[in-house]
Amino acid sequence: MTVLLINLRHVFYSAALAPYVRPMPVFWRAAIAFGMTDAVYALAAKRFGEPTPEQDNRRWYVLSNAVAIYVAWNLATLCGWTFGQTLADLSSWGLDFAVYASYIGLVVSSFTTRRALVIGLIAGAGGLLLSHLPYQSGLFLATLAGTSAAAFLESKARVSAGYAATEPKPTEPHPAQSRPAGSRSAQPQPAAAPHTGAQRAGAQPAGPAGEEATDREFGSSPR
Repeated sequence: MTVLLINLRHVFYSAALAPYVRPMPVFWRAAIAFGMTDAVYALAAKRFGEPTPEQDNRRWYVLSNAVAIYVAWNLATLCGWTFGQTLADLSSWGLDFAVYASYIGLVVSSFTTRRALVIGLIAGAGGLLLSHLPYQSGLFLATLAGTSAAAFLESKARVSAGYAATEPKPTEPHPAQSRPAGSRSAQPQPAAAPHTGAQRAGAQPAGPAGEEATDREFGSSPR
């Protein structure tokens, strides 16, 4: 039961990497799944989270890390099986701290955003508070809490981004509309031409007919 609960974390690993490995062929998905460990997942999640390069070689990056860790793991196991009996009191060397130090380095390097830091703190606090549960089930529950927080924050960020994209942008007001009410235009107006007597009188046509119309207007008899 303890082994089952602890290894259930690989379910979260596969769910997190599924959007990136789903377009890959079956061979690549099987190879990455076979070499998936905690360290490989930390490196893969960090690499897949970066912007996609022009030449997408991320699958080779994940596979090479998986092969290197797999070979080193088996060589270290072979050395321990061969020379473990000849070395006495290995616990006094403090080699077990190297495991914790390596995972601390992988986890801390992933805290590149405030959201990742919040998720890490939730999972870490849950692991400490639930460490007394049997079958190491506190680790699974803490992972579940961190994953739920990540899903909530991710959905919230997507909703905010979608709202910002659909929100109408304010348009620039027309210069005539931007002037306050009652104010006149600042553009210079053309000067009015001076009025002559004929223009003030109605601008009657020239000639005899025009002269007679002018005389009638001013009360004089026609010639």
